[in-house]
Amino acid sequence: MARSTFYYHLKQLKFPDKYIANLDHRGNEARQKGAEMNVKMMQRIAGKHAVIFHSGDMNSQRGTTTEAYLQPYDNWMKSARERAVESDQRATFDGFGKSQPRWLDHIFYRHAKAVKYATLDGKDYGVSHISDHYPIACTFIF
Repeated sequence: MARSTFYYHLKQLKFPDKYIANLDHRGNEARQKGAEMNVKMMQRIAGKHAVIFHSGDMNSQRGTTTEAYLQPYDNWMKSARERAVESDQRATFDGFGKSQPRWLDHIFYRHAKAVKYATLDGKDYGVSHISDHYPIACTFIF
């Protein structure tokens, strides 16, 4: 069965490169190869010295067997949630309240400083769940 990963390369003049990705949620090999491909593409496009931000649904969680799929990112980048001066430990996924809460969404970066990471899971959006995944955000200095 074919599996996919995708990424967007968003570039604005005078601003850092930003990448958004979604890794496969079923195929382990697809998830591993997708992570490796994403990192290789960032290295090729942006190079070693660019300020880079990479975020998305990695379908991988720290402290589980799926953590291995984050290794390509960890080898080249830093985790915003783990490195930010101010951070939270809240789940980013709960399947509209019907699934075990998990941390599947990540922000990785290079050549910047993570200041404040947040999972935006408040109830002030007018609905109980705005998605099966909560948005995540991080303030950086670069």
